Amino acid sequence: MLPGCIGRSTAKASRLDRHRREGGGPVRVLVVEDEEAPAEIFHDFLVALGHQPIVVHTAEAGLRELRSARPDAVLLDIHLPGMSGLDFLRLVQTSRIPRRRHLRRRHRGPGP
Repeated sequence: MLPGCIGRSTAKASRLDRHRREGGGPVRVLVVEDEEAPAEIFHDFLVALGHQPIVVHTAEAGLRELRSARPDAVLLDIHLPGMSGLDFLRLVQTSRIPRRRHLRRRHRGPGP
């Protein structure tokens, strides 16, 4: 764990750790982030955890990488220039892009 970081005790972190322990190798994480500073932070953090980040700066580039690199997970910014992160999700959910796991979409905005 990185110094000064909060412990990774969530179920998702445990699944990623189990994947690595079972010989699955590093987890390939597609990072779709248009701002350079957060993209670099995500990249460095994922590398420090032993994962393999694939960083792109647009949703369109993310779709290309999703098809070609077949990542294990996606870290997606919702507010992207051009195609938004939500549009990206809609396209992936309705396309024939092979997926390893279900995509989950959580909305934590105002409302009932």
